[in-house]
Amino acid sequence: MNGVIVRLRDAMSDGCAAERLVSTYDGCSDPEGQRFLTGEAMEGETENLSRTYLAVDSESDRVVGYFTILAADGCTSDHPAYSIHRVSTEGPAELEEALIRSAAQMFSECGRAVGSCSVTARCTDGKVSEYERAGFMRLFRDEKGLNVMGLEV
Repeated sequence: MNGVIVRLRDAMSDGCAAERLVSTYDGCSDPEGQRFLTGEAMEGETENLSRTYLAVDSESDRVVGYFTILAADGCTSDHPAYSIHRVSTEGPAELEEALIRSAAQMFSECGRAVGSCSVTARCTDGKVSEYERAGFMRLFRDEKGLNVMGLEV
């Protein structure tokens, strides 16, 4: 698959393009993701509470995955802190790992431009290695048993 990463807000600025684009995400394989994209993700962009990035297949012009980031608790102007809130794909594990790497790269580029920040993400045991390959370190296990992964840039 060849694809591009598009910020949902950019698609929203083009009339009804965002609704058409997010409707291409397969609600059959991920009904919660479809609901999230058409509701919370668009609302979060509109209210400037979150950023959602869509992975769009260049050949089919379909959304095949996405990730959403939020400002994390403890975020200050001296040291911004972010959380990768959601990562979801319709495709193979390699696509999800590519999205995690894309998010890490985006933060690294931002860190070089504006200074350091920290990023956390939560994942199951089966996803730890994907985050580690993107540069994250396992920090601890949260109260729900998920691994909290951290990235310093």
